[in-house]
Amino acid sequence: MFITFNSNAFVTYDGWEVYYEVNNVGTEEMKSLGALQIYPNPANEKLNISLNKKDNRTLQIEIFSVTGSRKHMEKIEQGAGIFDISIDVSSLPKGMYIVRINDGEDSVNERIVIE
Repeated sequence: MFITFNSNAFVTYDGWEVYYEVNNVGTEEMKSLGALQIYPNPANEKLNISLNKKDNRTLQIEIFSVTGSRKHMEKIEQGAGIFDISIDVSSLPKGMYIVRINDGEDSVNERIVIE
């Protein structure tokens, strides 16, 4: 969500005027990606990602902290097909993270929690 606060000399009443847009994370579909599952969420030791690659594009899977620090990165360079990836998250501190899957043109972001 992006919130803009506007005020100027013409606004003479108390308070704020707020306009906002909602930009949902992870709702866009990637052309090169079919079904996607990220589980369990919340995760403890392992995070599993099941995905169906539709083409030969290289996929990059990244995990970011909420402050933007990259905690994990791996690439899937094989051709189209169904892939099951298991990522060890046991060394990550508890908290919220973002999983980003990127094919060079499109990306999907999903929130996960590490407990």
